[in-house]
Amino acid sequence: MTRSQVRTAAATQLLDSLHRYVYGNPLDMNERLMFEDVPLLDYALAAAEPLPQTALHRVLYDLAYNSWYVAYDDLEFAADLLPEARDFLAITFQEMRIPMPSEFATEDPDAFRAARDKHAELFARGLYFIVDDAFAIAWRMRAILSAFNERLAATIRPLRVTDDKRLVADGRLPRVSRLPAWLMSNLLARETGLCHECGRPVAAALGSAESPHVDHVIALAHSGGNDPTNFRILCAPCNLARGAKPVTIVDQFTWPNARPF
Repeated sequence: MTRSQVRTAAATQLLDSLHRYVYGNPLDMNERLMFEDVPLLDYALAAAEPLPQTALHRVLYDLAYNSWYVAYDDLEFAADLLPEARDFLAITFQEMRIPMPSEFATEDPDAFRAARDKHAELFARGLYFIVDDAFAIAWRMRAILSAFNERLAATIRPLRVTDDKRLVADGRLPRVSRLPAWLMSNLLARETGLCHECGRPVAAALGSAESPHVDHVIALAHSGGNDPTNFRILCAPCNLARGAKPVTIVDQFTWPNARPF
């Protein structure tokens, strides 16, 4: 498991794109077409098991690729436009935590074009750093995670069990018998060891004698999947009371009144 400092500039831009994607509000026709190209059904079916590369990682990369890599591939090479292109690269490579290759310092348009072609794979790989930053922020945004998983479920719901070997019934993915330790650890850390519904302690480190229950936000019975973004921690009473009923997830924040009135 790796740790890294989150950079927020490019990540925030990517999260804005994710928000528009999840809620179906593209900026324009080009973005609408970009959203339609995301193979969401493939990502939903891959959520038959919890994987470190979540469906959200995959969608974020698709959005990042269509924002940054397309811009990289379309860089203008006229001599008077090279400073603007170089500024774009300097900012983006910095967000990727990758030193900008020295070849981009050239004032020769042909050499600049050659540098772009040479480092295209490096740039495409570097987008994963921006994706990781955006995911780190989105991981705590419960409302958008819930809406995202409902979009995944909507692609699974119409399927027949014969459509894909990963389905266990019409519109239904299998239940996993046990979550991997890395996922359980991250869920408990995100929930700070508390039940997401009632706030009572469910972690031994907080003195709780009960074991935490893991709940699918979008229930399997409603075509939810086992993507790590579709789980939350509950106490036993809250989990048993919820069953498979649909839930509304909202982001909440409590702070003393800071307004001067």
